[in-house]
Amino acid sequence: MVIPVLNTCFTSQLNSFFITGVSGNLTFRIRLDTSSGQTVIDEIYTPNAGYTVRIFGIGNLLESYFTMNLFGQLPPFRNPVQTFYFSFTDNSGTQTKTISVIHSPAELTGLTASELTEKRFLSLHSGDKKTRMESLEQIYVAFPGSENGVTVDFH
Repeated sequence: MVIPVLNTCFTSQLNSFFITGVSGNLTFRIRLDTSSGQTVIDEIYTPNAGYTVRIFGIGNLLESYFTMNLFGQLPPFRNPVQTFYFSFTDNSGTQTKTISVIHSPAELTGLTASELTEKRFLSLHSGDKKTRMESLEQIYVAFPGSENGVTVDFH
């Protein structure tokens, strides 16, 4: 069985993908965070005559796992990155992947999810941004292995 290369990706990249060389039925599972985490999906697929399974709509399914309503706030807080545990099982055995998924329903071109996290910012905005005073703004910054830190000024 050959599963797609999935390490760090956008939700939009998970709306359609193929598993090839499937032997028998394919059991596909996704859990939140770890192999023992909350079950997102647990389904059995039958391959076509070419021993291939195409899975649709996983990115859309995962969308709800990025929203957390903290203390009844509106709009709900969006966590931009979640970790999911993918498991693919057929007659040849089980293959698993732990995947960092970045919330992005839009298909982004010219920038991979890995490049985005390596640059440490989950926003394409730079420079000044003016908003209404009463609006709630969220800024996402990732600091993997950061030694220099980041300065953000609010006015």
